[in-house]
Amino acid sequence: MEKFILETDILTEFQFEKVEESKIRAIILLQEKQNDFFSKDILGRSVVGWVEDALIDYEKVKLNIKDNQNVVDAVKPYVKDEDFLIVLFGDTPLVSKETLKDAVDYAVTKSLDLCKLHRSQ
Repeated sequence: MEKFILETDILTEFQFEKVEESKIRAIILLQEKQNDFFSKDILGRSVVGWVEDALIDYEKVKLNIKDNQNVVDAVKPYVKDEDFLIVLFGDTPLVSKETLKDAVDYAVTKSLDLCKLHRSQ
């Protein structure tokens, strides 16, 4: 196995550009059948409040959807000119700000159009 050593003088040949911050928006999906659940208190905060806190750094909108409504069809009218759109169900209070940041970073690094996090029900 060959070793590759990056010498300091090589680094001076590269110019690093500051990449503009990506525009990220978020949609919180609220299902009809769970309206009572979203307001339940968990450690002093509503279920959907935890999700909102995880999305604190992003512009967000809450979207009410019917129980059997197709999520993609429901979200399409809200897609604008953002670089990334995070779509979360309002009943995922354990999602964290760090998890969402890591998911977006992963999508950027891998040049992904979609990054799906699993949701347990």
